[in-house]
Amino acid sequence: MFRLLATKQTIKSNGRRFLSSSSILKADPAKGKKFAEKNEDIIKHSQTSSATWKKISLFLAIPAILICAVPVYRVEQEHAKHRKSFKSHPRRQMAS
Repeated sequence: MFRLLATKQTIKSNGRRFLSSSSILKADPAKGKKFAEKNEDIIKHSQTSSATWKKISLFLAIPAILICAVPVYRVEQEHAKHRKSFKSHPRRQMAS
């Protein structure tokens, strides 16, 4: 109990000391400007790379999928013609 009370008091006092220190909360305008510039560079780079991938998807991936899908569809239609027709078995009729 005493140990728990002591830790709560320590946390409260350390928290007060941390927040009352004015040197920690001072802003550095040079670092803020550098951070903002770096953030803007990242945004510009992400916009150009996302535009590139969008073009690749539209003009390369979709036509490639269609080029591969058309022959496969034709082959599957040929296989569908040769399938045996469905026969009703007496055992299946009894179950229903």
